[in-house]
Amino acid sequence: MLAFVKPFQPPTKTQILSFRTSTYLGETNHPAAPKVVLTVPTKSLPLTNPELHKFLLLVGPRYDPVNAQIKMSCEKFADRSQNFKWLSDVLDKLINEAKKDPESVKDVYRSHSSPFLLEPTSGASLAAPVVSCAFASVEVISFRRDSYARLRE
Repeated sequence: MLAFVKPFQPPTKTQILSFRTSTYLGETNHPAAPKVVLTVPTKSLPLTNPELHKFLLLVGPRYDPVNAQIKMSCEKFADRSQNFKWLSDVLDKLINEAKKDPESVKDVYRSHSSPFLLEPTSGASLAAPVVSCAFASVEVISFRRDSYARLRE
């Protein structure tokens, strides 16, 4: 076993894609086995600021503003390697589309936060969205800062 040990080498600046898969031991045809999740940090993408703005508009809710990364998943195909390829192709298409005339969307507003994050606002209250089971409506319940602080204790 010691002959196969390799020292850890952190990823280089050109290795920016992170893929995650799951293997279910004992189950040869588990329905979730082909699923592949791709994670990419946005600061490592070869995009200028206007191109990055357009890219983030294109990816929409797949952007995580807390970790500043894009997260996409695919389970369209029965073979895991096809899902790898599909995610890689989609990312390439998104980057190429973001590079085409990025100034055309410079005036389009992009929300910088997820609606499901509890973050203090400049006002006297906090908003916590509650999603109903019917997926049709979202209620926003406002808390006062003092009651929110008591909830956290």
